[in-house]
Parts: sequence; structure tokens; C-alpha cells
Amino acid sequence: MGQVLLRAVSFACLLEVISMVFAAQVSFTPLPFARERTGPRYTVPSFAEGQILYQQSVYRSAGHDFFVQITLGEGAHFDGSGGTGALLYTGNAGGGVAISPLVTPSSEGDYLQWLVVVTNGFGDLGSGPPQFWIDLRGVTIDCGTILTEGGSVSATVSSRSSSTGIPFEQNSNFTFAFGTRGVWTDQEITPTKAQISIGSGRKNFVSYSPDTAVHDRGALIPPIDVGRILIDVAGTPTWRTIWNADGSPFELSAADTFQLTFSSDFSGISRIAFHTWVLELTDLDRASAQLTMAIPGDLFQDTSPGPNGFSLAFEVDGVTVLRPRVLTVSTSLYLEAEDAEFVIHDFSLVTDWYHFGVLAIPELHLDKVRFAKEAAGPIYTLPGCLVGFKQGLYRPSGLDFILRARLEDGARFVAGGPSAQLYYLHSPDDRNGGGEVEIVPVVTAAAGQNYVEWRVIVRRGFTDTGTGTPLWSISFPGVQVNAGQVLRQGGAVRVSVQTRDALTGVPLESNVAGEWLTGVSGVSMEGVQPGTATIDLRSDGRLLRASPPDTGTIDKGAVLGPIWLGRLRPHRDPDPSNCIYGADGLPFRLADSDEVQLTFSSNLGQIAAIILDNTVSRPLTDAERASAAVVVSVPGNVINSWAGREVPVWFELTGNARIETRPILVSAHLHNGPQTLELLSSRRIATWMIDGTVLTAPWTNGNSQSWATDVHLLNLDGLSTSVTVRVLSMPGLGGISQELGRVNLGVIVAHGTMSFNLAEIVLSTLGLSPYLPDGGNLAIELTVPGVRARGEAMVWSPAWSFGAYPLAFNPASILE
Repeated sequence: MGQVLLRAVSFACLLEVISMVFAAQVSFTPLPFARERTGPRYTVPSFAEGQILYQQSVYRSAGHDFFVQITLGEGAHFDGSGGTGALLYTGNAGGGVAISPLVTPSSEGDYLQWLVVVTNGFGDLGSGPPQFWIDLRGVTIDCGTILTEGGSVSATVSSRSSSTGIPFEQNSNFTFAFGTRGVWTDQEITPTKAQISIGSGRKNFVSYSPDTAVHDRGALIPPIDVGRILIDVAGTPTWRTIWNADGSPFELSAADTFQLTFSSDFSGISRIAFHTWVLELTDLDRASAQLTMAIPGDLFQDTSPGPNGFSLAFEVDGVTVLRPRVLTVSTSLYLEAEDAEFVIHDFSLVTDWYHFGVLAIPELHLDKVRFAKEAAGPIYTLPGCLVGFKQGLYRPSGLDFILRARLEDGARFVAGGPSAQLYYLHSPDDRNGGGEVEIVPVVTAAAGQNYVEWRVIVRRGFTDTGTGTPLWSISFPGVQVNAGQVLRQGGAVRVSVQTRDALTGVPLESNVAGEWLTGVSGVSMEGVQPGTATIDLRSDGRLLRASPPDTGTIDKGAVLGPIWLGRLRPHRDPDPSNCIYGADGLPFRLADSDEVQLTFSSNLGQIAAIILDNTVSRPLTDAERASAAVVVSVPGNVINSWAGREVPVWFELTGNARIETRPILVSAHLHNGPQTLELLSSRRIATWMIDGTVLTAPWTNGNSQSWATDVHLLNLDGLSTSVTVRVLSMPGLGGISQELGRVNLGVIVAHGTMSFNLAEIVLSTLGLSPYLPDGGNLAIELTVPGVRARGEAMVWSPAWSFGAYPLAFNPASILE
């Protein structure tokens, strides 16, 4: 072992070297450009927004001239048709400079560059290192289709020495511009509903505020912003102008139009009012299925909505019998210059007109039934489940009606099982709508049929007794349904209910539907609780640190799951609403022939076995340890026994070789007959880290005849420890690096420093000085057990120096 040469390196000197890699700072708010105004050339606005404040991280002395460069990303490049751009010194750090452009937009490249001649060195005057304005106002940039497609263009500002070309600070990256809608909103349309009055002969509305007898009010179009957008500036949401491609503010002209397109049945409607604009309907309009209200763009832009948005109202003539209907509306922007329409809101519900409903529109209350996607299907037996239906009307005595329940999404009933049953829910004291009925089946759940019907004979009329309109319950216990592949593919089967007059067949109220049967995973893994094990460097890295629950040879920190089987999480047995059923209508379980495959991927070296739940052990062969992945298969009956709980995962080590740091990933797939379902995507389940710090100098030089390499270390903790250096060859392209040897450098004291010359201390000990192969190029790795450490290295000669650079920190070190 060679003697360690400790050099007098002051802590201040170390800090000065480290400061050379600080990053500069850029203050700039990205420029939003309107996607509606197509490029590809964009001019930077001639406003303050077009200037970039760039603050360096160092103070340059006189004669240390440098280049400043701004580079565009994403394939964007400067265009010489606009301004030239400029670099201006703010004077905040004193000194004196002469700035001259080297690369201008006329070159049509992706960067601009200036030479800064330092005639008088900078100094600290209280506002930090030198600040420069990069003035791009009026400069034209070709962005292709990036901004029109809603993407962004980044930029990088960098500085480097004009004499050596070496950067003296880290680059500053930021978003320069992005594409956004010039007219936009992040809110949805607020719909309303209006009740058609029976007492008016169905020609008016029930006057519930804000509605009147002839006005349906209450719908709102949300505020729509034109030419401005909220951007986070220093943590504060701030309005910023949206720009056209030519650098002018985005505005709407009189030739542009804001459009509302209505779709519905317009019979009986005399006027539609949007904010202060009114559309008078003609007979031709009322006979159409779609209407458009167009508002000049400049007038719309100058209009302020109410506090909640733009009001929307429909006025009826009070003469025409009103039919139940749903009205929808879309909003869009038409730009005359682009001859293009841009949708703001796609067709959305704006109002719902219904009649016979004294208090409410009809509702469905479903016991949702979840079937396992893993179940064989396509025939499913329904468990004890109900479809609840609340009417929106009170039928008088003698006015019988038909109630239909229909399976949607291609589902059909299957022969052989019981039929569905309809029940009227009312209490003995005639609440729930009172009345008295007789229920007669009309269409049963026959094979191939997708609906069932009953005739409801109203012996005594329904009334409002305090608990709302009548409630009905449809029961399907044991009924079999053919759902095809819908449930196996994770889809849903909806059920719809509607009533109609028994005599005329006219619908009494709007059809209501909801998802009833759904396909979900019968087996699910909630995830993993990853463990972390520490490689004990004091055992030469062959053992783990025995920190409970880990031992020297077993990592016991990882947990898989919990695993849910036939039940949604969280586990709330025996709540039936939480159950997942098999095709037979019973809670789902895996068959013995089913199999869950856990794939562990990583560097598998030094792993002797993977142990699950301390019961399933999977030894690894030498070939598997040399591979990148191994599969642990668990039969279905074992998975059934793990249901509802977490499964410990252990990694047992061979203990006969040095352990390497690594993450270990796991994924899980269920093999269930012919299908394979993913239960768990690949994710980290364990991490093996180092008890201490590993630092790397990716390049040094050991040719002591021409160069010298000095290395400096700093111990950040209050613990003394030994330092070991490993030397690696650095061959040219295509060569393979080899370890050349290791040297123990001795002890670095608590909060102390260590400094050594590579050739004098390390290579001479290994008999390798001077090192001439590969041009003398080498890499070194320093291991500092038990503490946090940092350092830097410098390659130099009496005539030249490559400058100090920080040693690369291995992120697998446990103490970080």
C-alpha cells in the first residue's frame, strides 16, 4: 500500500471549484401563440414579453471574453426575414463589455451567438452576477407545425470561453413558445331543465324560478376568453396576451363569427336568446333539426359575460303543444382569414323538457353487478340484484301503462331460467305515491329476447303523499343473460326503463338508462410496497447490512399486494355491493389450472432464490442468474389462499460474491385458459443500495510524462472512514474496459479532506506509472463507506489545464 499524499487544500478553494458548475438563471414567461393563426413563421412580439433576462453564475475578469448563445429546440430555426435580435448588458455587476453579433437570424440556423469582450472585470454590487437582456423582439422563427398542433418550442442559453470553447456554467433550458387556442374555455356548459305544464294543455312551462310560463331559463354558456390565457408566473396565475403568428395580439374581427349551433325539435319555440343577442325563429327554422346563431367576432370579444357566464333562454309561443325533448348546443369560432371553423364546445345538453312530472324526471337506482373478466362467459347468471325505477309522474285511476325494461349493448336473455319480476314499492300507509295496482306480465325473459314488459293496471290513482313519485323494483334472481364478449373485454351492459300509455302507446316520460352489468378484473393487485436493502461495504460487498427485517443474506423488505379476489378493494366482506361474480353468479375464484406468473427483471446475479409468503420458494439456476428476468409461477389455488392480504417477497442471496447495486422490477400476469390478463405493470419492488458513497471520475490521465491528475475529496459527515480507489482502463471505440487494480488510500477524517496525485499515489503502487496505453486515459472509482462525500478531479500540465470537474455521484448510495 502506498502512502497517501495529503495536500493543503482549503475548504474555500473547494467551494470555488464547485461553484464553476452552478447553473445560470433565465427569467422568461413562455410566449403563447394562437393555434388558429397558422404559421410556420412566427414573429416575436415587439413588447416586453419578447425579452429574455439571462443572469450568469460567475464573475468574469478582464480579458476573459466569452460567447453567449441561444439555441432553439424541437427543430425550430431562425428566419432572416425579421429582426436581428440583440444582446444587452444591464450593468448590474459593474465592469465593462463590448458586444458584437457573430451568428444572426440571417444565417437561418437554430441558434444566435454574440461575442462578449470583457474590457473591465465584473464585481458583486449586490444584485448578483452579470445580467443580460437577450432581445428577440421582431425576430422571426420558423416553427413548422409544432405550435399549430398545440406543441411547444424550447430554448437553451449557454456561455463558454471564447479562448478555449469550454462552458463555464451549466446551460439554462426553458420553454420559449407554445401553441394554444386564441379563443378558449376550461369550463363545461351548465344545462337546465323545464317542466311542461299539464294544466296549460302542455302549451306552457310550470313557473319554477327562473322559468316563466313561456321562458325556459337557467342554462349557462361559461365565460370564453379571447386573446388571453392564465400562465403561472413565479407561482402566481397571471393573464398573458395570446399572439398571432405575425407578433400582433390575437383579436377577432367583424368578419369572424362566434357561432352557437342548436340541435333538437324546435316546434313551439319563438325565440332563442343568448346574452344580449336574440334569434327570431321562422316557420322554416321550427321545421328544421339544426339552427345556427352567428355573432360578429369583434362584438363578441367586447362583450362581458355575467358572473357565471352567458345566459341562454328559450321562449315558446304559448300556442303550440310542447313535446318532451332534449336540446343540445355546440359553440365554435369561424375565422374568415383562415376560412376555418374551430370547435369550443362539442354538442352538449343545454336543456331537457319533460311533462307529466309533477316533481321530478324519472330516475334509475341500480344494484350494479360486477362480473369477473376472467370468467368463461358469455352466459352469465344474475345474482339477487334489483333495478329500481322512480317515475316522474302520478297516473290517475284508469290510465293504465306499460313498463318496459330493456337490455342494451347487444345482450339477450337465455332460455331455461326464471323470468324477471316487477314490484310496486309502497308502504302500508299508502306512502311512495299511494295508489293501488295490478301487475300483469306481457313479455317475459324468453330466449333471444332483450326486454321484458308488464302492464300496470291502475286501480286507484297515485298521489303526492310526501315521499315523491312511485317507486318500482325489477328483480332478476337466477335470470341468465348472454352478454357476448362485452363483459370479458371490460365493457358494460346497460339497462333502460321507459313507460308508455297502454291505450295510445305514447311515451309518458323520457327513457332512462344506466350501466348495470360491468366486466372488471376478478383478480387485482393493489401494487407493491418496495423494500430497500443496503449492501454492506465492510463485508467487501458480499453481504447485506443486517438491519431488521433483513439479514446478511436475505432481503425481506418487499411486499406484494394486497391481492383482491372476487371482491373490490377495500375489502368489506360480506357487503354484497362489493362482490365480483363468476359467470355462475357466485363470488369469483380462480381454478387450480389458472396461474399467476410473476416476472422479476433486473440484474439477477447473486440471487439464490425468490421466496413468496415464506411458503413458495423459487430457486434460481446459474443460467437464470446470468439472465435479465425470471418467472415465478403461482397456481390459482395458492392465489385464492392469498386473497385479501399482502404477500411478503424475500430475495435470498448466495453470499459468495460481491453484490451489485440494482433495482428489481416485478410484473404480474394471470393466465386464465386461453387469455392472458395483466394484473400488475412492471414496477420497482426492491432496491439494493450502497452503505456509503461511490464517486467516479469518468476521465483521468495516467501518463505522468505529459500530464498530472489531482483528485480532491471532502467528507461531509462526522465520521472517519477509509477510502478505496479502483482503476479502470479506457480503451478506444469498440474496446472493453478492464479493472487494473485497487488501492486503499487510508482514512479520511470526519469533516476532513483528502487530496492525492493519481500517478504518484495510485498508479505507482500498482506498478502502472507512467501509464501509456490508450493515450494514458483512465477512469477511477472511489468508495467511501458509511459517509456522504463529494469531490472533484483535474487533469493538467505545466502548460495546460482542462479545469476541475466534479466527481460523478452514484445515485445508488444509501445515504442520499
